[in-house]
Amino acid sequence: MLVIMVAVLLGYGTALLIGLDLGAIIQTVALTWTLAWTQRTADLSDHLIGLVVLPVTALALAGTGSFMPAVFVLAAGVAIWIRRFGPRATKAGTLATLPLITALVVPEPIASGPWTAVATLIAVFWVAVAQVPGGLLGRTPAAAAERRAGSGILPSTRMALQMSVALSVAFAAGHLAFPEHWTWAVLTTFIVCSGSRSRGDVLHKGALRALGAALGTVVASWIAGLFGPRDPWAVVLIFAILAAATWLRPKSYGYWAACITAALSLLYGYIGQADPALLRQRLMAIVAGAVIGIAASWLIAPIRTVDVVRRRVADALAALADLLRGEDREYHRARFDHAVEQLGLLAGPLKAHRALRRRGGPHLADAIDAVRSCAGPARAVNRSSREPETVAAVLANITAVRLAIGRRPGPAYRPPSSPGADEALAEIDAALSRLAALFPHSPAS
Repeated sequence: MLVIMVAVLLGYGTALLIGLDLGAIIQTVALTWTLAWTQRTADLSDHLIGLVVLPVTALALAGTGSFMPAVFVLAAGVAIWIRRFGPRATKAGTLATLPLITALVVPEPIASGPWTAVATLIAVFWVAVAQVPGGLLGRTPAAAAERRAGSGILPSTRMALQMSVALSVAFAAGHLAFPEHWTWAVLTTFIVCSGSRSRGDVLHKGALRALGAALGTVVASWIAGLFGPRDPWAVVLIFAILAAATWLRPKSYGYWAACITAALSLLYGYIGQADPALLRQRLMAIVAGAVIGIAASWLIAPIRTVDVVRRRVADALAALADLLRGEDREYHRARFDHAVEQLGLLAGPLKAHRALRRRGGPHLADAIDAVRSCAGPARAVNRSSREPETVAAVLANITAVRLAIGRRPGPAYRPPSSPGADEALAEIDAALSRLAALFPHSPAS
């Protein structure tokens, strides 16, 4: 959190120092925060990609004029579609969308136009400087290759279609229902659809976005009258709320949505748009954007949550198997931790569904819990295990569970004939037994 806020404050100070207009200053702050959050685990090559991609995208967007909606929809769709070309393309696409987001944050009356590129360079520079002590040369675990869904359509194609259609509807609906503030609906649709891992994830994110915005609107309504237009203390409070949003973001997306809504409401009050009716209109626009994003993700080439969980559990088990084989153990331990982290991103909607259902029994959330329970034992596995038979039995069970997850015929999970004395291996195999119960195997034909 500290690194992110240092970069944000340095970006803000630089924008003030060189005399950028208010719109460019707002874009500098918004882009620095989103870039610092996106790049918090980035290596040197990721920062170099940002140095190239971000200014080009910002310049292209600044020159679109009346064609902005069409260019926005096209750019957002392409940024997702190119994920099929690997992790670097995925990173470039993610970074290319950041100027799109900040273009929607800046109020239209003070839009900064060509100065967007300057704001972008400031953000890229200070984020890189602030994150250098964190280690830009760290080894990044290899990303799993993208797989086709059951119908043969790659997930990147599905998400690109969903995003393009959702944004097209959001632009139209926003201009019709909220002509002066259509950006609110479009921004919410973009956020709900971007990074959507499955239809369950989109539903969960959309609900949290709406609830968080409602809470933020209530808070903003309470504090709106405390500050007048251009009150410097409002700026101080905005940065304090951004710091709270940074701290609360890992805990729940809803907290982040509430903080950002409150901060934006203060921003509108700072520029003289503090009408309570405007806050209510903002809430309605956010709900409309969330509904559009959820509908697109559920109706257009939807990505089933169960398929995503199966794939990510299998990826985590593959990394765990490589770790147990003992070659380049530090790298494969980092790779497994990364896979567990990626699987954990699916936990929110699944745990919510498990808590709300009326009947008991196995649940997909149990699979995430089982894999997460291997994280500690995986770090404790001895480099030179003296129990090769137990290791071989655990590896065989990993293979059996992965085959079952992929619905392929193969041997069933079998408890090791000798439990052995290695507690870490025993804990890992206990987790495999829980996964085997969740994903029954198909007997070999």
